[in-house]
Amino acid sequence: MSQDGDGPEDSLKRKSVKNSKEIIIIDDAPKAVVVMVFAVWIFFGGYAVYKTIKKHQIEKQAQQYEQSLPNYQEYKETALQIQNYRDSLLKVNGK
Repeated sequence: MSQDGDGPEDSLKRKSVKNSKEIIIIDDAPKAVVVMVFAVWIFFGGYAVYKTIKKHQIEKQAQQYEQSLPNYQEYKETALQIQNYRDSLLKVNGK
């Protein structure tokens, strides 16, 4: 008998309970890692979505401002002419 007055069966039960708690802690470690990785993935995914939305908002505001300029049509025609000129130079020099 042990000093507490408990029988040998009681001390074995305490050991098995202690061992089962250790197993639970060991089993929970991989789950915790998976949860942490998932949380980090969600955070960075959300941040990427936020940056993309912000970029689209800025681009939309820039387009609205561009269209509000007084000489917008002339600007677009000039930009198209410059692009055509650039393309022709690339075709001639690219061969």
